[in-house]
Amino acid sequence: MRNLIFREKTHRLNLLPLIASVAFSPYCIATGFASSPDSIKEGIPHSYPQKKLIAAGWDSPSPSVLLEHLKEIEQTPFHGVRIIVEIKDEDGTRVGPRRMFNNKPWKREWFMEEIQQLRKAKSKKLTDNFLAVGPSAKLDWFDDAGWEQVTDHFRIVAWIAKEAGLKGILFNPEEGTANPAFSYNRQDARTQHSFDEYAAKVRQRGREVMAAMAEEYPEMTLFCMFLNGGNAYSPFFRTEGNGGDPSHFYLDGNEAIPAGPQTPSEVLERMAPLERIEGGSYNLLPAFLNGWLDAIPPEMTLVDGLEQAYTSADETNFITWAHRVRNSALALVAPENRLKYRGQVQAGFGIYLDAYINEPGSRYYVGPAPENARAAKQTDGKLPRLGRLEASIRSAIENTDEYVWLWGEKHRWWPTQVRKVNPQTWEEIAPGISDALRFGVDPALRFKQDLMEANQRFAKMMEGGDRNLAKNLVKNGDFTASVTEGWSTRIEGESSIEHDASVGHLGNGSVRLSGEVAGSYTQEIPIRGAKSYYGVRARVRQRGSAEGKVRIRWKKGDGNYLLARSDNIFLRATPSGTREEWVLVQGVVAIPRGMDTLVVQLIASGPKAAEDAVWFDDVEVYRIND
Repeated sequence: MRNLIFREKTHRLNLLPLIASVAFSPYCIATGFASSPDSIKEGIPHSYPQKKLIAAGWDSPSPSVLLEHLKEIEQTPFHGVRIIVEIKDEDGTRVGPRRMFNNKPWKREWFMEEIQQLRKAKSKKLTDNFLAVGPSAKLDWFDDAGWEQVTDHFRIVAWIAKEAGLKGILFNPEEGTANPAFSYNRQDARTQHSFDEYAAKVRQRGREVMAAMAEEYPEMTLFCMFLNGGNAYSPFFRTEGNGGDPSHFYLDGNEAIPAGPQTPSEVLERMAPLERIEGGSYNLLPAFLNGWLDAIPPEMTLVDGLEQAYTSADETNFITWAHRVRNSALALVAPENRLKYRGQVQAGFGIYLDAYINEPGSRYYVGPAPENARAAKQTDGKLPRLGRLEASIRSAIENTDEYVWLWGEKHRWWPTQVRKVNPQTWEEIAPGISDALRFGVDPALRFKQDLMEANQRFAKMMEGGDRNLAKNLVKNGDFTASVTEGWSTRIEGESSIEHDASVGHLGNGSVRLSGEVAGSYTQEIPIRGAKSYYGVRARVRQRGSAEGKVRIRWKKGDGNYLLARSDNIFLRATPSGTREEWVLVQGVVAIPRGMDTLVVQLIASGPKAAEDAVWFDDVEVYRIND
């Protein structure tokens, strides 16, 4: 296969079942893998979408709140927020994108003030803001005049998102669950129209609204709180040929017959309560998605937000849900749309924040990790549960294509006028929750903080009496004698390593590395403690072009280095006024998992002449107290 072209946004490598059928077809160019020279890469892309955390919930800000509290919102762990736009028309009736499925005409000028506010609230931190959109009604799918207005509503919300500089829209099919729009079981005309007739009409409406949105904002992200990934768990789609639960079958004579729902109109969620969507069946939603896919422009991205993952806490849960989006849900996609689905639909995850503060016994409750259950009983329970939240976010971020979104209800991240939200902030009710989210999204931030705290403990150890109590693990690190106990030598080229009794940092005695090619002086130190930190110090004196470095490497019990060829860790000298002064080399390192030996290597690099040299003295390694 030669020069297969991928869209830059497309980053899942789950196309193998389709490769044979599309490798030489123009369809792969025309339907979602490429659209313009600026948006394509040949071969393997060199970039990958940044994983992002999106805030949604009862405290979702209006444009005015976002603008007024922008700096405060930028301090939260989020890369974007769900924005609520709601205005009143000339009659004083509430109008907005969360009330889409109605036959009332809208005017674009109604929304100009909100657009101007959103334009002023531009932020380098909040790069992925979404306009909240939902049906909030049950309009007859066969009402052509009514759906002309609904289609125009979708056109207008896409225009709002584009004009306001938003990433796209966030569509919640559950909005207005008192009248579920996507349940065939709840349609008033279901006695006049079969499920297949309804599905065909719903697909038509999806195609119409997608064409309208594409005219206004073809490159937007259409984020849906749930799509096919949630519907794919229904027993109806798992009974024929794919196993499922044994209770889905019964034996009639010698024939095994499915005992579960026989038509999509009878499908009801039969999973555990935590995996159900409130409001009944969404068995018409796949038809709406097929309509979207019929008319989707190649620049647009769809996100299946998997609200069903709300209380998932283990990585295997997120892997399973993502698999349902990417593979199991294909059964609900029309064959002619499956390539576009694979190329343009992302798997995201919704996480229900309240589940981490609810009391045990709540329908939505996530407790501490099993290994922290005892610790939870010994504390107020918050810290272990925040650890579980951090781990959940980390697993979700690892397995999402781009987005993880949080839904919170009881508390707020910023000021809100929503009365049902308690006045306390999330940080007040669960101190440390902001860091838990930040560290879940970017574990490096956690590691950096832990290193800084270890460094502070190391600095305290090196002060006053604490240093006298600490044990230097390096043998003969002050080089007061010419003995080489514990040290081994590696010489390269015209270099030499020797004891220098005439030069030292505090007293006479050091090791000198000189010559035209660098060498190294090495000592291996047994270590212990799976999560321990070690502080490393040395004094270095440099002459000529030679540079002194302390290299840290790791070994396993079998004697092999953790990384055979990589440079790994280099600690460099603090800059000094002159090259002939003794300067400090200092750092803190963490033990990689499975390692039991810390290797210290004193290295002179970059010497160009025989007189270039580096002296090392007072080499120290300490295990830092927890």
